[in-house]
Amino acid sequence: MKKFGIVILTSVPSMAFAFDYPKLSNPTQQKFLELYIKDRNDLVKEDLFAPSSTKQEWPCPISQKEQNRLANLLLSKPLAIEDKSNTRKDVDNTPSKETIIINKNVQITPMKAECVNGKIMGEVELRTEYDSLLDQYSKNTSNNVRFISKIHNTTLSKGTIKDGTLVGTAKSFSKFITHLKIETSPNDSNKQFSDPIITLEMEYKDDIGNMASFTEETGFYITGGETQNLRSTFTLVIDNNHTQKITYKNNHISSIEPFKNGLPHGDQLGYLIGMDDKINLIEAGMPSSHPKLVTINGTNYIETHLCMHEGVEVDQFPCVVEN
Repeated sequence: MKKFGIVILTSVPSMAFAFDYPKLSNPTQQKFLELYIKDRNDLVKEDLFAPSSTKQEWPCPISQKEQNRLANLLLSKPLAIEDKSNTRKDVDNTPSKETIIINKNVQITPMKAECVNGKIMGEVELRTEYDSLLDQYSKNTSNNVRFISKIHNTTLSKGTIKDGTLVGTAKSFSKFITHLKIETSPNDSNKQFSDPIITLEMEYKDDIGNMASFTEETGFYITGGETQNLRSTFTLVIDNNHTQKITYKNNHISSIEPFKNGLPHGDQLGYLIGMDDKINLIEAGMPSSHPKLVTINGTNYIETHLCMHEGVEVDQFPCVVEN
C-alpha cells in the first residue's frame, strides 16, 4: 500500500490504553478478536517472556529443519532463517521500495512437547528467539528516508499438532525489542541507534490458514505528534490461491489488500480518516491513487487505490486483474 508520510509504529505494554475495537460482521474475524480480548491480560504480564530456570530439551531427536517446520506450523509469520530481499517494482520494472530482512541466532526451545514414534504430537508449546536486521528504504524519490532496525524477537507459541499438521487454532505471544536508526542524508550513517522500544503482539492462526494479529501501538510521526492505536490485522483465506488482508486502527478500517499466492494482487484499498479537506492535495500529489470520499458505517474516509499484478505495481484504474 502507498503511504502518505512515513510512520514509525511502536508500542508500550500498558493496561492504561483503552481502545475501541472494530465492529466485525465476519465470524472468523470476530472469533479472533474475542480470543485476543480473553488473552490480553496474559500478554502484558511482566514475567511472561522470562527465560525458563531449567534447561528444556526435545523429547526425541529433532533436526533443525524439523524444528523450523514445527515452529512455522504455529506461527502466523513464517520464520525465515535465510536473508530475504523484498523489492517492490513499478510498472516500468524499476525498484521503488526495498526491504531487506536478515534473521540470525535462531533458537527454538520446546517448553512442552510429546514424542510419539519419533514425531512430535499433541499439545506443543515453543519458545522461539532470534535477532533481525530490518533495512527499509525508498529509491528514486525526493524524500529519501532509510529505516534501520535491530530487533530481538521472543515468541511463545501454543497449538496442537497431529500427523504433522496444525489442528484447531494456534496462538502466539510476541515481544519485540527494537533499536532504531533513521537516516535522511548520507551524513546520518554515523548516527546512534535509539534506546530500546518494546512492542507486544498477539497472533492467531487456524488450521484453515486464517490469521490475525493485534498490536498496541504508539505512533510517532516524523512531522510531529503522537497517537495511540490498536492495530488489528485479519488475513482470510478465499480459496487455495487467494487471501484478503484487512487492517483496522482502533474501530476504523485502514486497508483492504487482496493477495494471490502470497503476492499483492488486485485493487489495494487504503482509508484515511479525518482528512476530508485534504483530498485535493492528495489528488494533486498522488493522482495515480485516485482518491475519493466514501462513507463506511457512518464514518467519512478518503479511499485510495493501488493496482497490483502479482506483486508488481501498475498504473491502471479501475484495476482489472486475472485470477
